[in-house]
Amino acid sequence: MITIRKFKRADTKTVAALVARTYEQFCSDEGNPKAVDRYINYFSAKTPDRLKELEERFANAEIIYVALNGIKIVGVVRGSRHRVSNLFVDGCCHRQGIGKRLMKMFEASAKQKGSEYIKIRASIYADKFYRRLGYKKTTGQRMFHGLKIQPLKKTLI
Repeated sequence: MITIRKFKRADTKTVAALVARTYEQFCSDEGNPKAVDRYINYFSAKTPDRLKELEERFANAEIIYVALNGIKIVGVVRGSRHRVSNLFVDGCCHRQGIGKRLMKMFEASAKQKGSEYIKIRASIYADKFYRRLGYKKTTGQRMFHGLKIQPLKKTLI
């Protein structure tokens, strides 16, 4: 049974590992190798200082939810009322509607906070997923800090 709830500080290490592991598994060929390694290492939280930094970043997010399969965190969505910063679902749980449910919660929260739109710098891997949810390309693919992205936007009204 999948449940979705707000992020708790105690979730930090698990969420960070989920982001690093999932990005490495599905997006490691989407940019220059140094940029990809930098992204993965940032979320790997190998030091107490990095873990604390991530805890603050996650805890201070305007919107952040986790998806749980029982007690195991299998997904996360994070961002502000106008932008999704991260959406990751564990590879073993893809195509089960978890990402879609996380995005619906995110969009509802953004709308409640007064947003009329949401922008995403989607990985190339996730582009089709977002477009199935009604997001539209705003430009062609671009490089962002050495990573390939597809800018997308959805109007909420």
